[in-house]
Amino acid sequence: MKRAYVSALGIMGRRHVVGLVRKGYHVDCFDPSDAAHEALAADLERNTLDKSLVQRVEAGTDAYHAAIFTEHADLRFGNVERFLGAAQAERVLLEKPLSSNPDEVEAYAGLFAQKGMSDAQISGNFTRRAWAPFHRLKAICDAADQVHMSVHGGAYGIGGNGIHHIDLFLYLTGDRATDVSNVELFEPTIRSGRGDRFVDYGGTFELRNDRGMMRNLCVPTSSVAPLVMITGENFSAIINERTLEWELAVRKPESTLPPYRCGADYEVIENGVMDYLPMDHVSGLWAEGEIELPNLSTILTAHRLLHECLEKAGVERPFRYT
Repeated sequence: MKRAYVSALGIMGRRHVVGLVRKGYHVDCFDPSDAAHEALAADLERNTLDKSLVQRVEAGTDAYHAAIFTEHADLRFGNVERFLGAAQAERVLLEKPLSSNPDEVEAYAGLFAQKGMSDAQISGNFTRRAWAPFHRLKAICDAADQVHMSVHGGAYGIGGNGIHHIDLFLYLTGDRATDVSNVELFEPTIRSGRGDRFVDYGGTFELRNDRGMMRNLCVPTSSVAPLVMITGENFSAIINERTLEWELAVRKPESTLPPYRCGADYEVIENGVMDYLPMDHVSGLWAEGEIELPNLSTILTAHRLLHECLEKAGVERPFRYT
Protein backbone atom coordinates (compact mmCIF):
# COMPACT_ATOMS: atom_id res chain seq x y z
CA MET A 1 0.00 0.00 0.00
CA LYS A 2 1.39 3.40 -1.01
CA ARG A 3 1.19 5.89 1.82
CA ALA A 4 1.67 9.65 1.93
CA TYR A 5 1.40 12.46 4.47
CA VAL A 6 0.17 16.00 3.84
CA SER A 7 0.60 18.78 6.37
CA ALA A 8 -2.06 21.54 6.21
CA LEU A 9 -5.19 21.57 4.06
CA GLY A 10 -5.41 25.03 2.60
CA ILE A 11 -6.12 25.29 -1.12
CA MET A 12 -2.64 24.07 -2.02
CA GLY A 13 -2.64 21.22 0.48
CA ARG A 14 -6.02 19.96 -0.73
CA ARG A 15 -4.79 19.99 -4.31
CA HIS A 16 -1.81 17.90 -3.29
CA VAL A 17 -4.08 15.37 -1.58
CA VAL A 18 -6.21 15.12 -4.72
CA GLY A 19 -3.09 14.52 -6.80
CA LEU A 20 -1.89 11.75 -4.50
CA VAL A 21 -5.29 10.04 -4.33
CA ARG A 22 -5.45 10.10 -8.15
CA LYS A 23 -2.35 7.87 -8.05
CA GLY A 24 -3.85 5.51 -5.50
CA TYR A 25 -2.11 6.76 -2.38
CA HIS A 26 -3.54 6.38 1.11
CA VAL A 27 -3.02 9.87 2.57
CA ASP A 28 -2.73 10.87 6.23
CA CYS A 29 -3.75 14.53 6.57
CA PHE A 30 -2.84 16.89 9.39
CA ASP A 31 -4.76 20.11 9.91
CA PRO A 32 -6.38 21.30 13.16
CA SER A 33 -9.29 22.90 11.28
CA ASP A 34 -12.54 20.93 10.92
CA ALA A 35 -13.51 23.20 8.04
CA ALA A 36 -10.34 22.28 6.16
CA HIS A 37 -11.14 18.57 6.34
CA GLU A 38 -14.72 19.24 5.23
CA ALA A 39 -13.42 21.22 2.26
CA LEU A 40 -11.09 18.34 1.37
CA ALA A 41 -13.99 15.86 1.45
CA ALA A 42 -15.90 18.12 -0.95
CA ASP A 43 -12.88 18.35 -3.28
CA LEU A 44 -12.52 14.57 -3.36
CA GLU A 45 -16.22 14.13 -4.06
CA ARG A 46 -16.14 16.73 -6.83
CA ASN A 47 -13.27 14.84 -8.47
CA THR A 48 -15.08 11.48 -7.93
CA LEU A 49 -12.18 10.16 -5.84
CA ASP A 50 -12.35 7.60 -3.05
CA LYS A 51 -12.63 9.45 0.28
CA SER A 52 -11.75 6.26 2.16
CA LEU A 53 -8.15 6.68 0.99
CA VAL A 54 -7.81 9.75 3.23
CA GLN A 55 -7.72 9.91 6.99
CA ARG A 56 -7.31 12.68 9.51
CA VAL A 57 -4.33 12.39 11.88
CA GLU A 58 -2.93 14.51 14.68
CA ALA A 59 0.65 13.85 13.56
CA GLY A 60 2.66 11.68 11.23
CA THR A 61 3.71 8.50 13.02
CA ASP A 62 4.55 6.09 10.24
CA ALA A 63 6.89 5.36 7.36
CA TYR A 64 5.63 7.12 4.23
CA HIS A 65 6.65 7.04 0.62
CA ALA A 66 6.07 10.80 0.36
CA ALA A 67 5.43 13.72 2.71
CA ILE A 68 4.28 17.18 1.60
CA PHE A 69 4.29 20.34 3.73
CA THR A 70 1.98 23.18 2.68
CA GLU A 71 1.31 25.29 5.80
CA HIS A 72 2.05 29.01 6.09
CA ALA A 73 5.73 29.84 5.83
CA ASP A 74 6.18 30.72 9.50
CA LEU A 75 4.89 27.28 10.58
CA ARG A 76 6.61 25.04 8.04
CA PHE A 77 10.01 24.44 9.64
CA GLY A 78 8.46 23.54 12.98
CA ASN A 79 6.02 21.11 11.38
CA VAL A 80 8.78 19.43 9.36
CA GLU A 81 10.91 19.12 12.50
CA ARG A 82 8.06 17.53 14.48
CA PHE A 83 7.28 15.14 11.64
CA LEU A 84 10.88 13.95 11.38
CA GLY A 85 10.94 13.37 15.13
CA ALA A 86 8.15 10.79 14.92
CA ALA A 87 7.94 9.59 11.31
CA GLN A 88 9.95 9.18 8.14
CA ALA A 89 9.48 9.59 4.41
CA GLU A 90 11.39 8.44 1.37
CA ARG A 91 10.73 11.78 -0.34
CA VAL A 92 9.71 15.20 0.97
CA LEU A 93 8.11 18.06 -0.98
CA LEU A 94 8.24 21.53 0.56
CA GLU A 95 5.99 24.32 -0.60
CA LYS A 96 7.69 27.60 -1.25
CA PRO A 97 8.79 29.65 0.52
CA LEU A 98 10.49 27.20 2.87
CA SER A 99 10.29 29.86 5.55
CA SER A 100 10.37 33.64 5.72
CA ASN A 101 13.03 33.33 8.44
CA PRO A 102 16.49 32.97 6.81
CA ASP A 103 17.83 31.14 9.87
CA GLU A 104 15.19 28.44 9.42
CA VAL A 105 15.86 28.23 5.69
CA GLU A 106 19.54 27.56 6.35
CA ALA A 107 18.68 25.00 9.05
CA TYR A 108 16.78 22.69 6.71
CA ALA A 109 19.91 21.03 5.30
CA GLY A 110 21.14 20.07 8.76
CA LEU A 111 17.69 18.93 9.85
CA PHE A 112 17.36 16.48 6.96
CA ALA A 113 20.99 15.37 7.21
CA GLN A 114 20.42 14.37 10.85
CA LYS A 115 17.80 11.92 9.57
CA GLY A 116 20.13 10.54 6.91
CA MET A 117 18.19 12.12 4.04
CA SER A 118 20.09 13.22 0.96
CA ASP A 119 19.73 16.46 -0.97
CA ALA A 120 17.99 14.58 -3.79
CA GLN A 121 15.25 13.26 -1.47
CA ILE A 122 14.05 16.81 -0.75
CA SER A 123 12.17 18.79 -3.42
CA GLY A 124 10.73 22.28 -3.61
CA ASN A 125 7.51 23.12 -5.40
CA PHE A 126 8.97 25.34 -8.10
CA THR A 127 6.74 23.66 -10.67
CA ARG A 128 7.66 25.83 -13.65
CA ARG A 129 10.77 23.67 -13.99
CA ALA A 130 8.46 20.73 -14.74
CA TRP A 131 6.31 22.50 -17.36
CA ALA A 132 6.90 21.36 -20.92
CA PRO A 133 6.77 24.91 -22.40
CA PHE A 134 9.66 25.97 -20.16
CA HIS A 135 11.62 22.86 -21.16
CA ARG A 136 11.26 23.97 -24.78
CA LEU A 137 12.15 27.55 -23.89
CA LYS A 138 15.21 26.44 -21.94
CA ALA A 139 16.52 24.56 -24.97
CA ILE A 140 16.32 27.82 -26.93
CA CYS A 141 17.95 29.76 -24.07
CA ASP A 142 20.79 27.23 -23.90
CA ALA A 143 21.66 28.03 -27.51
CA ALA A 144 21.68 31.80 -26.93
CA ASP A 145 24.73 33.85 -25.97
CA GLN A 146 22.77 35.78 -23.35
CA VAL A 147 19.29 35.59 -21.83
CA HIS A 148 17.40 38.66 -20.63
CA MET A 149 14.28 38.39 -18.48
CA SER A 150 11.97 41.09 -17.19
CA VAL A 151 9.00 40.85 -14.84
CA HIS A 152 6.51 43.75 -14.58
CA GLY A 153 3.42 43.56 -12.42
CA GLY A 154 1.39 44.75 -9.49
CA ALA A 155 1.22 43.64 -5.87
CA TYR A 156 2.14 39.99 -6.37
CA GLY A 157 4.87 40.30 -3.72
CA ILE A 158 8.62 39.82 -4.16
CA GLY A 159 8.66 37.23 -1.38
CA GLY A 160 5.66 34.96 -1.77
CA ASN A 161 5.45 34.94 -5.58
CA GLY A 162 8.52 36.77 -6.84
CA ILE A 163 10.65 33.85 -5.68
CA HIS A 164 9.14 31.88 -8.59
CA HIS A 165 10.57 34.42 -11.02
CA ILE A 166 13.98 34.22 -9.35
CA ASP A 167 13.96 30.45 -9.71
CA LEU A 168 12.78 30.61 -13.32
CA PHE A 169 15.67 32.92 -14.21
CA LEU A 170 18.11 30.53 -12.53
CA TYR A 171 16.63 27.59 -14.43
CA LEU A 172 16.73 29.29 -17.83
CA THR A 173 20.35 30.43 -17.32
CA GLY A 174 21.66 27.10 -16.08
CA ASP A 175 21.67 27.67 -12.31
CA ARG A 176 24.85 29.74 -12.52
CA ALA A 177 26.31 31.76 -9.65
CA THR A 178 24.15 34.91 -9.56
CA ASP A 179 24.53 38.38 -8.06
CA VAL A 180 21.88 40.79 -6.74
CA SER A 181 22.03 44.52 -7.51
CA ASN A 182 20.00 47.74 -7.81
CA VAL A 183 17.50 46.85 -5.10
CA GLU A 184 14.82 49.37 -4.14
CA LEU A 185 11.63 48.64 -2.22
CA PHE A 186 8.48 50.72 -2.68
CA GLU A 187 5.86 51.87 -0.21
CA PRO A 188 3.42 50.71 0.96
CA THR A 189 4.14 47.14 2.00
CA ILE A 190 1.81 44.48 0.61
CA ARG A 191 -0.81 42.92 2.85
CA SER A 192 -1.61 39.22 2.75
CA GLY A 193 -4.99 37.52 2.64
CA ARG A 194 -3.50 34.95 5.00
CA GLY A 195 -3.46 37.26 7.99
CA ASP A 196 -2.11 40.47 9.49
CA ARG A 197 1.08 38.78 10.68
CA PHE A 198 2.30 38.58 7.08
CA VAL A 199 3.85 41.41 5.06
CA ASP A 200 5.30 41.28 1.56
CA TYR A 201 7.13 43.83 -0.53
CA GLY A 202 7.00 45.59 -3.86
CA GLY A 203 10.02 47.07 -5.53
CA THR A 204 12.69 46.53 -8.11
CA PHE A 205 15.91 44.52 -8.27
CA GLU A 206 18.28 42.94 -10.78
CA LEU A 207 19.92 39.53 -10.97
CA ARG A 208 23.03 38.95 -13.09
CA ASN A 209 25.17 35.97 -13.98
CA ASP A 210 27.46 35.03 -16.84
CA ARG A 211 24.50 33.84 -18.92
CA GLY A 212 22.22 36.81 -18.57
CA MET A 213 20.25 39.19 -16.38
CA MET A 214 16.77 39.68 -14.93
CA ARG A 215 14.97 42.89 -13.99
CA ASN A 216 12.01 42.76 -11.64
CA LEU A 217 9.39 45.48 -11.07
CA CYS A 218 6.60 44.82 -8.55
CA VAL A 219 4.32 47.83 -7.96
CA PRO A 220 2.52 47.50 -4.58
CA THR A 221 -0.30 49.89 -5.47
CA SER A 222 -1.19 48.07 -8.71
CA SER A 223 -3.47 45.07 -9.26
CA VAL A 224 -1.89 44.09 -12.58
CA ALA A 225 -0.85 40.43 -12.93
CA PRO A 226 2.82 39.90 -13.79
CA LEU A 227 3.89 40.08 -17.41
CA VAL A 228 7.12 38.18 -18.09
CA MET A 229 9.37 38.69 -21.11
CA ILE A 230 12.36 36.48 -21.89
CA THR A 231 14.57 37.33 -24.84
CA GLY A 232 17.82 36.36 -26.51
CA GLU A 233 19.54 37.52 -29.64
CA ASN A 234 17.07 35.67 -31.85
CA PHE A 235 13.97 34.81 -29.81
CA SER A 236 11.32 36.33 -27.59
CA ALA A 237 8.81 34.82 -25.14
CA ILE A 238 6.02 36.87 -23.57
CA ILE A 239 3.88 35.38 -20.77
CA ASN A 240 0.73 36.77 -19.16
CA GLU A 241 0.63 35.17 -15.70
CA ARG A 242 -3.06 35.97 -15.22
CA THR A 243 -4.19 33.86 -18.15
CA LEU A 244 -1.01 31.79 -18.67
CA GLU A 245 -1.18 32.73 -22.33
CA TRP A 246 2.14 33.11 -24.08
CA GLU A 247 3.79 33.81 -27.41
CA LEU A 248 7.14 32.32 -28.38
CA ALA A 249 8.75 33.75 -31.51
CA VAL A 250 12.09 33.01 -33.15
CA ARG A 251 14.08 34.56 -35.96
CA LYS A 252 13.82 32.75 -39.27
CA PRO A 253 17.11 30.87 -39.67
CA GLU A 254 17.62 31.96 -43.27
CA SER A 255 17.14 35.66 -42.47
CA THR A 256 19.82 38.18 -43.44
CA LEU A 257 18.03 41.24 -42.07
CA PRO A 258 20.11 43.38 -39.67
CA PRO A 259 19.14 43.49 -35.96
CA TYR A 260 17.76 47.04 -36.21
CA ARG A 261 14.81 45.70 -38.21
CA CYS A 262 13.54 44.58 -34.78
CA GLY A 263 11.66 41.35 -35.32
CA ALA A 264 10.57 41.83 -38.92
CA ASP A 265 12.01 38.40 -39.70
CA TYR A 266 10.48 36.57 -36.71
CA GLU A 267 7.86 33.84 -36.81
CA VAL A 268 5.61 32.75 -33.94
CA ILE A 269 6.17 29.08 -33.21
CA GLU A 270 3.90 28.78 -30.14
CA ASN A 271 1.03 30.82 -28.76
CA GLY A 272 -2.09 30.43 -26.66
CA VAL A 273 -2.50 29.00 -23.15
CA MET A 274 0.61 27.20 -21.95
CA ASP A 275 0.31 23.44 -21.42
CA TYR A 276 1.12 23.76 -17.74
CA LEU A 277 0.81 21.12 -15.00
CA PRO A 278 -2.29 21.66 -12.82
CA MET A 279 -1.39 21.60 -9.14
CA ASP A 280 -3.86 18.80 -8.40
CA HIS A 281 -1.73 16.53 -10.60
CA VAL A 282 1.77 17.65 -9.57
CA SER A 283 2.00 15.81 -6.25
CA GLY A 284 1.04 12.42 -7.65
CA LEU A 285 3.38 12.76 -10.61
CA TRP A 286 6.21 13.85 -8.30
CA ALA A 287 5.56 11.06 -5.78
CA GLU A 288 5.71 8.47 -8.58
CA GLY A 289 8.90 9.95 -10.04
CA GLU A 290 7.17 10.93 -13.27
CA ILE A 291 8.32 14.54 -12.97
CA GLU A 292 11.36 16.04 -11.27
CA LEU A 293 11.21 19.11 -9.07
CA PRO A 294 14.34 20.98 -7.90
CA ASN A 295 16.30 19.54 -5.00
CA LEU A 296 17.09 21.22 -1.70
CA SER A 297 20.34 22.87 -2.78
CA THR A 298 18.64 24.43 -5.80
CA ILE A 299 15.68 25.82 -3.86
CA LEU A 300 17.97 27.19 -1.16
CA THR A 301 19.74 29.27 -3.83
CA ALA A 302 16.52 31.05 -4.82
CA HIS A 303 15.74 31.78 -1.16
CA ARG A 304 19.23 33.17 -0.53
CA LEU A 305 18.94 35.55 -3.48
CA LEU A 306 15.53 36.72 -2.29
CA HIS A 307 16.85 37.30 1.22
CA GLU A 308 19.84 39.20 -0.17
CA CYS A 309 17.40 41.49 -2.03
CA LEU A 310 15.48 42.26 1.16
CA GLU A 311 18.58 42.74 3.28
CA LYS A 312 20.15 45.10 0.74
CA ALA A 313 16.95 47.15 0.98
CA GLY A 314 17.32 47.35 4.76
CA VAL A 315 14.56 44.92 5.80
CA GLU A 316 15.37 43.29 9.12
CA ARG A 317 15.24 39.56 9.82
CA PRO A 318 13.07 37.59 10.26
CA PHE A 319 10.95 38.56 7.27
CA ARG A 320 7.17 38.09 7.24
CA TYR A 321 6.22 37.12 3.69
CA THR A 322 4.35 33.88 3.01
